[in-house]
Amino acid sequence: MFVKHYFYPTVKEFMNQHVSKLFLTSTLRDAVVLFQHNKTKLIPVVNQHNQLIGIMTHSALFKALLQDISMDESIAPFIKHQVVTVKENDYLYDVRQLLTKHKVGHAIIVDKDNCVSGILDTTNIIKAYRSKSELLTSKLEMTKK
Repeated sequence: MFVKHYFYPTVKEFMNQHVSKLFLTSTLRDAVVLFQHNKTKLIPVVNQHNQLIGIMTHSALFKALLQDISMDESIAPFIKHQVVTVKENDYLYDVRQLLTKHKVGHAIIVDKDNCVSGILDTTNIIKAYRSKSELLTSKLEMTKK
């Protein structure tokens, strides 16, 4: 519990805020373009109000391509609807526990209206822990002087 109370950064401080999105009307071609441009493993799928519907993963895209489905077909059958979501003000410690519990490496950040505001993945959490570790080390060195 000591770690949780001392390690208090929130999701908002470390999440990826600039997130490309797909829509139910998006095609597999649209997904390929976004995956290639963003070098990411997932893209949120939203409705016209930016509310989360699900995610499109690169593995789902590969599956569609291996089935020789036309690039002009909808992404709809390949959307994953069971998605781990968190809020911007959630603590990173709690989110790390949630990701571990669900055995996933990412969470979609949503606001009170279920609108997508970002993505948090394990890389973000590692950066946060490294940042906090460096800060603590610096403080410890200052107290030794």
